[in-house]
Amino acid sequence: HYLGEGDPVVALIRHGRTQANVDGRFQGQSCWGLDEVGTAQAAWLAEWYGPLDRVYTSPLGRAAATAAALCAEPVPLDGLMEISLGVWEGLTWKDVYARWEGVAQRIYRDGEDLPRGENGETWAQATARMVSTIGSLELPGGDVTGVVTHGGVIRAYVGTLSGDTASTMARLATPENTSVTHVAMTGTGPVLLDYSVAPPHLERDGG
Repeated sequence: HYLGEGDPVVALIRHGRTQANVDGRFQGQSCWGLDEVGTAQAAWLAEWYGPLDRVYTSPLGRAAATAAALCAEPVPLDGLMEISLGVWEGLTWKDVYARWEGVAQRIYRDGEDLPRGENGETWAQATARMVSTIGSLELPGGDVTGVVTHGGVIRAYVGTLSGDTASTMARLATPENTSVTHVAMTGTGPVLLDYSVAPPHLERDGG
């Protein structure tokens, strides 16, 4: 696919590491902040990727702190938040399977798109929200716009670019913390340029 020199590019950036990432907890839309490693990752990301003139961010603490390392005044947008996981937020996989084994298996084994955590979002709802939000962004031609967000909704959005949203969870690994995924916004629609480019700084803490 030909990419014109004037095509704007969106850099989808996953937030830095949190303690919940270490513990294997469902974060969803809970406001976990960066841990010590995550704070260092955000600083290393800024050093590697350089400051950006325009950055949109999820308002959740872990994303907002990562965005602040890249831009003096990132713009928070609720539509960039992670998928809502309802009452599962803050719980581990073990906790969820102990109390909701049947529902968890229907979602993660059988591929049924049920609301997460009883009153959370479906994958389709989170996907539609992310697509709508990115589609509404002001993107200057020939420039890179940062979008600091979350692993689940990055995967959801990328799945729409292949036209195969239903199997995205099985096909794509969750992006690394502070990794970058580039999408060119061409005249015929978004085109995926790369996925989860892991910056060299991730090697400093052993991954």
